[in-house]
Amino acid sequence: MRSTILMTLFFSISVISFAQNKANISGKVVENGSGKAMPFVQVVLTSADENTIVAGNLSDEYGRFSISGISPGSYVVRCSFIGYAFVKIPIFIGKLNNNYDLGSIELKLEAIQSDEVIVEAQRAILSAGLDIKRFIISSWRFSLRSSQNFARCNC
Repeated sequence: MRSTILMTLFFSISVISFAQNKANISGKVVENGSGKAMPFVQVVLTSADENTIVAGNLSDEYGRFSISGISPGSYVVRCSFIGYAFVKIPIFIGKLNNNYDLGSIELKLEAIQSDEVIVEAQRAILSAGLDIKRFIISSWRFSLRSSQNFARCNC
């Protein structure tokens, strides 16, 4: 009876210590200059050579993110959002620390400069019945050109 209790206790301690080898990464994504929180930024954890995606998450409405269950090793945290330059942060996860706070990560606005934006589409065709309305859009085309400074829509 006593040996059974000791075996159970030993097994429980080994399971708890094994589970503690997984780490958590957290941080907050903000806009460079203003310091405003950026919601829904893509945060991806990749291998050190950036060939394999290990885990990922989106920042919440306050810019905070958390990625959990990470094994020890070398990784790169990559934050990206449309219209902003991506940020890469190399990180090493060791066995001594289970929680890594990256603090505030600043994303810098990166605009695409072009002289002309053209969006073309055919008009939607509406067919209506007694209990149904159907919209059919047959084609869309979007292109960027650098010859003139105006936008044109052929709708």
